[in-house]
Amino acid sequence: MATREFDRRVIMRMLNDQVGEKVHQRLGEQMIGTLVLNTPVGMPSTWVSPPPPSYQPGHARFSWQTRLNQEVTIDIPGIDPGGAATIARGVGTIGKATLNDSIVFSNNAPYIGRLNQGWSPQQAPGFVDRAIKGAISSLGRSRITI
Repeated sequence: MATREFDRRVIMRMLNDQVGEKVHQRLGEQMIGTLVLNTPVGMPSTWVSPPPPSYQPGHARFSWQTRLNQEVTIDIPGIDPGGAATIARGVGTIGKATLNDSIVFSNNAPYIGRLNQGWSPQQAPGFVDRAIKGAISSLGRSRITI
């Protein structure tokens, strides 16, 4: 039986690609989790004026959409006050990402911009930027296993 020789450079390139892909995916997972869980959920009982007739608490969290290489440009109906289903949906998409894919997070709830500007007392202004920076920072402190 003949032995097969392996080119060390090919093996290292394959290993780097696998590790890079895992880092790419873990960063995406950290980001969707942080974005969703930092998105305020409305509490109409505390509001001065009544909510609009179509308002659904948890819609802004549900509206975080994760796609590979494309942005979602429409508001998708639904609610997810706890965020778990939205995170799971995003992680499922991210698990298919390769190093060549862009992981794109979109939120088209009509009031997401106002929430990010501090419209809700539940979050300080700029929670989206902080979520992104926090995900990147936490990745540096985590261990990635293959």
